[in-house]
Amino acid sequence: MENTGYQDLPGIHGLSLLAEIDLQDCQFHMQNIGSLIGRSLFLLEYGGNHTISNLNSKDISSYDNIITISFNQAGSVLITDSQFENITKIGNTVIGGAIKAVLTSPSNRLDISNCKFSACQAQDTFGGAIYSQISNSNAQITLTRTQFLQCYAQSGGGLCAKIIFFGGSIIIENSCEFKECNANSGNGGGIYAEITSIQNSSNFIIRDALIQNCQAIASASTTPPTGFGGGIFIGGTGTYVPSTKRLDLKGMKIYNNSASSG
Repeated sequence: MENTGYQDLPGIHGLSLLAEIDLQDCQFHMQNIGSLIGRSLFLLEYGGNHTISNLNSKDISSYDNIITISFNQAGSVLITDSQFENITKIGNTVIGGAIKAVLTSPSNRLDISNCKFSACQAQDTFGGAIYSQISNSNAQITLTRTQFLQCYAQSGGGLCAKIIFFGGSIIIENSCEFKECNANSGNGGGIYAEITSIQNSSNFIIRDALIQNCQAIASASTTPPTGFGGGIFIGGTGTYVPSTKRLDLKGMKIYNNSASSG
């Protein structure tokens, strides 16, 4: 799929609980240097069951995410064996970089496996490669064997993971890597995690991940606190009970990260 100018309609739009999209072996890139895209390649709304495999997105500047998922009914998305390289999401009107996922239904699942995000950036917002938000105790996002390399954002250079209101689960497993990612005016160079009411069915689990050479930089022009969590920043509300093991970082390997503030 090629784009020669400003695009203000999504390339593929899922608009129904019954929608099923199966995309395989697709390339998405800018044909002309300096061109801008106005909308997502994939806009998946409401629900449905979708699979994206072997998608190669490269050298794209856009006002929107490459993949936008906004589910409030039953649905799942599998993204596998795909690459996102040099993706620039421009401005702060739309949050997130290459992928934004908001899941609010109990049966919602997003599985991202065997993917690579390199040089993805979300200018002036959160989640350079992925922004994810869950607000249902049975909804789940899983990252498996996925790399985040030299991605950056205001906070969460590689990943921004938010679990709000009614809980949900975010799981990072099977040799995921966050390397040389940067929070350039906020927190969480590799990962920024925010958990509201951690005692209420919220799970943030790292089973197997390497976070290395990531950085969080303080900024006087951004609402404090900034510059915390070079590798990972975790914030939240509520009283955490360790015996619940809802916050489990035992599989995290963390090396040579730095933060301006600590």
